[in-house]
Amino acid sequence: MELYIEPIKLQRNPKNGQLLKGCKVHNKGKKWTDYMPEESVKIILEKMPHKGNHELWKTRRKQVVGIKKGKFIGIFESGAKAAEKLGLKQQSISKCCTGIMKKTGGINFFYESDFEKWSKLINE
Repeated sequence: MELYIEPIKLQRNPKNGQLLKGCKVHNKGKKWTDYMPEESVKIILEKMPHKGNHELWKTRRKQVVGIKKGKFIGIFESGAKAAEKLGLKQQSISKCCTGIMKKTGGINFFYESDFEKWSKLINE
């Protein structure tokens, strides 16, 4: 009688840790609470600003000022709100505020906190 030891099938690539083809993930389609203790879930959610702790996102919004041909258009709550009201891309407004672009849709946009930059453009 010979001793036969079955080879161990690896589930992960030893170099990069990715799952190998044909291996199934233990938690696919399951909720966190099915395989993690509740304390761990709470700790993770507290550290993630986009899950559970929405107050952190509110502080990240910056007010945006729009100026067109020397006339003050208005102060918007955020770049996304300005894009929504004016029908522009939020990405372009953000680029204008950071200084990557000068204008979008013929409008100069600045963060409200950068008063020195946008106050010079307003005609009295």
